[in-house]
Amino acid sequence: MLPHILSFKGRIKRGEYALSAIPLVIVLNVLVLPGIGDQPILAIPAYIFGIWAILAQGSKRCHDLNKPGWFQVIPFYGLFMLFDSGLNTPNRFGPPPNYELPEATEEQE
Repeated sequence: MLPHILSFKGRIKRGEYALSAIPLVIVLNVLVLPGIGDQPILAIPAYIFGIWAILAQGSKRCHDLNKPGWFQVIPFYGLFMLFDSGLNTPNRFGPPPNYELPEATEEQE
């Protein structure tokens, strides 16, 4: 999850979305946003990083629902993303999350 938190490609399940986006929203609104007035040199880059990460995670969640990432800007669509289960089959955005490739079989000679 963490190495790809800033990537807009791929798909994530609703649990991973909830465990990444909700804490980011809370941290941004409780810690970073009030600090913009006091120490903008530190708070503004942190806020930009947080917004980017939230948008990236939302985009991947939309991809799991077979929708483009722009759907996340629809009002209240974030709640839909939290409660709707994604597709268990590959779609145009890639294989389902936690998809394991079949192991290559070795031909015995």
